[in-house]
Amino acid sequence: MACRKDDETELQQLANECKKMKVKLRPPDIDEGEMDFSIRYADNEEYVGEIIYGLSALKNVGEKAAGNIMSERNLNGNYTSFMDFLKRVDLRLVNKKALESLIFAGAFDSVEINRRKLFLNIERATFYAQRYSTSEEAKGQEDLFGVNKTKQHIEEYIIENHTEFPESEKYNKEKAAIGFYVTGHPLSKYERDINNFIDLTFGEDPAEIELAKMKSATMCGVINDVQVKVSKKGNKFVVFNLVDLYGSGECIAFSRLYESKTKLFENDTAVIIKGVPEDNGDKIKLIAEEIYSIDTFLEIFTKNLIIHLNEHKTDVSKLDIIKDVVEKNPGNSNLFFNIINGSGPRAFKSKEYRIKATKELISNLKNIVGENNLNLN
Repeated sequence: MACRKDDETELQQLANECKKMKVKLRPPDIDEGEMDFSIRYADNEEYVGEIIYGLSALKNVGEKAAGNIMSERNLNGNYTSFMDFLKRVDLRLVNKKALESLIFAGAFDSVEINRRKLFLNIERATFYAQRYSTSEEAKGQEDLFGVNKTKQHIEEYIIENHTEFPESEKYNKEKAAIGFYVTGHPLSKYERDINNFIDLTFGEDPAEIELAKMKSATMCGVINDVQVKVSKKGNKFVVFNLVDLYGSGECIAFSRLYESKTKLFENDTAVIIKGVPEDNGDKIKLIAEEIYSIDTFLEIFTKNLIIHLNEHKTDVSKLDIIKDVVEKNPGNSNLFFNIINGSGPRAFKSKEYRIKATKELISNLKNIVGENNLNLN
C-alpha cells in the first residue's frame, strides 16, 4: 500500500482485499500512527490484524510534521486531547493546513470523535497553545500544588461544541485528505438499494471484460475533480472522476447532457450514470449518456419493492404502520411481501397497492422492518 499510495483505484482495491482477508484498515492516528503504513496483529474473530495509514502520507503533512508528532509522543507519551497535542508539537511544522488534514483524515478520532468540532476550533485552540508555549508552566515552572484546575477549565472553555459534519461530507473530506475512503463511504448507505441496478464497477479489470460488446452500462459513484472544458465548436463539456465502492475512473459528458444537468456535475455529488464503457488502458472509462441523483434514479427505475417479514415476529400494529406509509407513496412499482416462517419463504404481490420508491418511503420502511429486510429491483 505504501508503494501505491498515489493510485486511488489501486488503494481502494487493496482496501477491499483487506476486508476479504479480515484485515482492518485504519485511518492515521496521532497516538499509534508511524511515518508510513504500520501493522498491528490481532487475535480475535473479527480481524486478524490492522493496517494503520501512515502520517507522512497525508496531504499537507509530510515527513517533518509527522516526525515531530512521533518524536514528541515517544518522548512524553500519548496525546490525551486535541489541546494537549497542540501544546506539545511544533506548530511551525504542524501548521494549520497539516492540522486540517489530520482532522479530516480521522487522526484525532482516538481523542475526539467529532471532526467538525475540532476543525471549527483550530484558530482558537492554536492561539491558546501558542500563548501557553511562552508561559512559565511550559518552561517547567509548574503550579506549586500540581495540576492547575483553573487552567483545565479554561482549556475546556476554549474548545467550543459543534455538531459533526453530515456523513457524506465527513467521508468526502476524509478522502480529500487521505486519497480514498477509509472509515466509511458516501455510497455505503445506498449499497443494498442500488445493488440490483449496477452492472459495472471501476474495480473490474478491463482485460477480463468484453467492453466492446457492452453497448451500455449503469455505474454509481461520487463525482470528483470536475473540469469544464470547451470544444472546438464552442460547446461546453465536462470531464470528471467517478469514485465507486471499488475504485475510480474517468468519465466524460458532452454538451447536451452537461448543459441540461449542470447541477449534478459538482464535486462530492453521489450519482448514477448510464453510459458507454470504454477501455482506457488498464482502467475503465465511461461516456455518460444519462445522469441521475441516486434518489431520483430509484424513483424512476424501481420496478419491484420487496419487504421481508418474519411471520412469527410481525404483529398487526406493524402491518398497520407499513400500510400507512405505503398509502402515502402511490405509484407504478409493484409491492411484494416475502413472508418467512418455519416451512420456508412465501412471496405475495399486493393487489391493492402500487408504490413510488421515494426517498421518504425507503427510509420509513427501513426504520420499520430493518435495513436488511427491504430490497429494490
